Amino acid sequence: MKFGRVMHFISGMSAGIGYLTKQDILLILAILIQGLQLLYDYLENRES
Repeated sequence: MKFGRVMHFISGMSAGIGYLTKQDILLILAILIQGLQLLYDYLENRES
């Protein structure tokens, strides 16, 4: 899934939910990205 489609999906979800603001979405995305980076670093360190 391309990043634009993910953003579109998330904005569609938030419109459906109704109470998420743009800042909430950005915060959630930032947390997810940090989590993925930590996971990636962990897996890289485990291999070496």
